[in-house]
Amino acid sequence: MRTRTAHLTRLALLLTVVATMAIRIPAPRTGGYINLGDSVIYVTALLFGPPEGLVVGGVGSALADLLGGYAVFAPFTLIIKGAEGFVVGSLARPGFRGQAPPSRMNVASAVLAICAGGALMVAGYFIAEAYVLRLRIGAAATEVPGNIFQSAGRTLTEPSRARIGGPRASPRQDRSLGWKRVGADLSHPSGHGEGHPDRQGITESRPHLLHSRGAHGDESR
Repeated sequence: MRTRTAHLTRLALLLTVVATMAIRIPAPRTGGYINLGDSVIYVTALLFGPPEGLVVGGVGSALADLLGGYAVFAPFTLIIKGAEGFVVGSLARPGFRGQAPPSRMNVASAVLAICAGGALMVAGYFIAEAYVLRLRIGAAATEVPGNIFQSAGRTLTEPSRARIGGPRASPRQDRSLGWKRVGADLSHPSGHGEGHPDRQGITESRPHLLHSRGAHGDESR
């Protein structure tokens, strides 16, 4: 499972780079851009937890900045997007201890986690642009609506991709439960499957099979 998760994490990292660079909406006053990379970060964090969300969010997004000509933002992106993925994974999976991805997840937890991660991302870029890069508060504020939209859109779509809902038995478990029920019916005290009307009908409609089996059994003795 660890090997599989590691491979999927690398794939998600590459997808983050591609999604971030594929569609970029420039923000002229800050020199930054709005992108779709958060979608991959959220899915990764929801499915695999905080460590994978941290790596995919930070490293994948920073590589996209470096490769796309936005190297000045790469150090901030590494921290901000990494923290975003970590927060989403931590809130969506509070008991994470390296377990396998959950088959289902509570929708409220996923939405809350994505909202918190998105708010952290918006605030992080605002602080970095206004106070670290000294682009002025007014210029940094012009990018806030775009960053909110970038995060809010994912809040509506990503929980469904993480297969949110109640727990459900696997097909193998369904089959095993079915055979257990059949066994319980056939083990009725009468010995002829009277615990289930269908079993009883099958037994009564094919008496020749029972006689033939008994005859073969006598011959074998």
